[in-house]
Parts: sequence; C-alpha cells; structure tokens
Amino acid sequence: MKKGIWISDLTQCEPRMAISRDGKGNTWIAVDYEVEEGKGIMLYGVPGTDAPPLKLRLNAEGWHEVRLGIYYGGGAGGVTDRTLCARLSDDAAFSRFKPETYRSGKDGAYPEKSFGGWDIAEAFWKCADLSGQDLIFARPPRGQMAGTETNLAYVRLVPMDEAAVSAWKAEQPAPDTKVLIANYDGGNRSQWGVSTPEDTLAEFECLRDSDFDVALYAVASCCRTGYPSRVGTYDRSAQWVKDCWRNGMDPLAEAIKAAHACGVKLFPQNRMVGVNLPPMSHAGPHRGEFLADHPEWLCTYPDGEPTRHLSMAFPEVRDFYVRMLREWVEDYEADGVNLLFSRSCPFVYYV
Repeated sequence: MKKGIWISDLTQCEPRMAISRDGKGNTWIAVDYEVEEGKGIMLYGVPGTDAPPLKLRLNAEGWHEVRLGIYYGGGAGGVTDRTLCARLSDDAAFSRFKPETYRSGKDGAYPEKSFGGWDIAEAFWKCADLSGQDLIFARPPRGQMAGTETNLAYVRLVPMDEAAVSAWKAEQPAPDTKVLIANYDGGNRSQWGVSTPEDTLAEFECLRDSDFDVALYAVASCCRTGYPSRVGTYDRSAQWVKDCWRNGMDPLAEAIKAAHACGVKLFPQNRMVGVNLPPMSHAGPHRGEFLADHPEWLCTYPDGEPTRHLSMAFPEVRDFYVRMLREWVEDYEADGVNLLFSRSCPFVYYV
C-alpha cells in the first residue's frame, strides 16, 4: 500500500461543535479504531439527524492521489451499507461513494472487491492539485440514501511526481475516446431525492472528465412523465417530484443543464412500457391519461385480449409519441432522444 499522508484523526474537522462521542445534538459520532498503520478516529453520520457537512483541511500542495477509507462493518461485524458524499473545495458538486454491487456468477469474481465486517475499504477517488483545497464531506441530504449511515475513517494523500502527473493527464478523455453511454433508468432520482439544482449536478458529476459522451435519462414511462410535459401526464405522486414542484424546478430542464455542465450530452428516455403485470388492470392513469383513455389502441393477443402496451400500428399512438419527442428536442433543446424497449417485453403483438 502506498503510504503517503495519512489523515486519521477526523475530530480535527470543522466545525468541531458538530462532532461528539454520542451523536446528540445533530452531530457526527467519533469512534476510535486501530489498524496496521496506526490509531485513528473515524466519524459516523446516522439517519434521522441534521449533522452538517464537515470540512477537513488537507494542508497539501501540488498533485496527489486522493484516497478515502470507509468502514462498512456494523452490528456484530457484518458488512452493512454506507453512503458518503464528498468534494474538494474547487469541485462543482459532491461525488457519491458506496460499495460496488456485483454478483460473482454474473459479473466475475474479483477478490479485491470483497471485504469483511472488520475491514476498512480504501477507495481511490481522483488525482488533483490540492494547493489551497480542503475536503468537504456530508451525508446524503434526501431520498432513500438518507436512510443509510455515513462513514469516513481516514483520508490518504499520495504525492505525485512529474512522471505520475504526466501519466494521469495522458489518461484524460479526448474526442476519440468519448465513446461511452450512461443509462439513468429513473430510480436514481427517488434514491437520492433529486429535487434541487445541486442534487441534479451531483447526478452527473461522476461523468465529468470521463470517456462518457451521452447520458440516457429516463423522464417518461409510456404516457406518464416525470417533468411538466404539455403532451404526457405529469405524475407528481413521488416525493422527489413533489419536492421539485415546491422548489419550482423542472427536472428535465435542470438535468440537461447539469449534464452539459459536466461535459456530456443528454438524451431524454421513454421506457416504452404499459401498465404493470397482473393483478394491475388497464384502468386508471397508472401510465398516463392517454393510455387510460384509449384501451382500444392496445396491442392484443391473437384472441383479441389486450396486452399491456399501446400499439404503434395506430396513427394516433404514433402521433402522441412523436409530439413527446419533439417536445424534448424543440422545447427543451435536448441533444437527442432514446426509446427503451428492453425492459418492457413482450412489446410487439397484434393490432
């Protein structure tokens, strides 16, 4: 392991009054630990508190690798969930840290990604010129992630010489390397409670200075939309959408703005799906009023029984979707459009 500068006593973070040993008064909880490198004091942020963001003065000059140590153990030593938000002073938005989910049978076996209930997992974050910069870290402010604990055990800064800096810069994206496409299928907004411009920018921060060129961003399911559409039915039932509405924020307009700020194009996405599988019926505006009002335009089985989806064989259905796509590129000036069929089979049946 590269030694570098190991900042292990996090009680030196500011404001000091936001750190305690018992977590009372909306404070971070300080916990002693000891590892091979020495002793330290980690910090926990727990759900149900308003523990404020903390600032750790790095007191470093020049280029360094920035690595964060996070302890995922809990209870009787079992691995549990942790969610950390962190940024440097000059960063435009927080980056998010969680353990990577993978299945060895599907994704491959990577022993280095596995850790036990007594391990502190060290994550490489970025290389940066830390001159005059501090580290700011926080709990997730909203959404389902706010229901998880936050931990930071230590910060490790590894100085970089000229050769290391040159090698890092050589790995930065170029026009011919930006060939990747990211897919946001919609669930992330409720997970993180995305309802402010700051939340939205954090959505795309992970794509900044990367080889990702396009973000596919789910904003509609059939005829139901997650933004104030003039074509589809704006569904304001989810908490994050209610919060957007109260904040006066148009989620699609803000997403396009944030994606562009992070250097990627945004293609709004419609998951071309009908109503849920039984026992849900076709009645009601579950996927939007257009579908609910026109069950006669659903695909059918050979015996005439309706399926879940609208049929593209009807000109009225095609016209509806074309109007929605035009809204994206004409009114919102999106960079493109995306229609997602892969999660909605079977789609093509009979008229």
